[in-house]
Amino acid sequence: MSTDIDKLEVADEMMESAIESFFDKERYFSALNLAGAAQEIYGKWVRASGGKDLPSQSLDIMEKVSKASGAAFSRREYQKIGSHAKNTIKHLDGASDRYTIIAPHFDSYLQMIEAFAEHKRLKRPATENINRFNKYIQKTKKYGRL
Repeated sequence: MSTDIDKLEVADEMMESAIESFFDKERYFSALNLAGAAQEIYGKWVRASGGKDLPSQSLDIMEKVSKASGAAFSRREYQKIGSHAKNTIKHLDGASDRYTIIAPHFDSYLQMIEAFAEHKRLKRPATENINRFNKYIQKTKKYGRL
């Protein structure tokens, strides 16, 4: 039997799994992918609600900096760079694309920060895992390392 599924709850579950993958299993590719999927759902809900998600805000800032400095700027290229880690582990476009270079621990952390920020912005429930990740963020800010 089918039921209505709230996609924000799906994103919450993915965020929970991302945190567990990151901390409990050290599965950084899983954490990166899950956090990226959660962020996309949260971000689209932010936009659907009339706001701007973090990637859009970042693009706007870079566009302003580019105009002020006179530097060339491509929203599409910047967006591609910003989503490189997430997309490179999800896709394989032939033999020449089999290998990639990313920093799994760091890139998954950055993706989780982005998803966490959208989660918080949407006032989603603060679970034990969400609180655990928040404490980790605070600790990394204090000591300057992951």
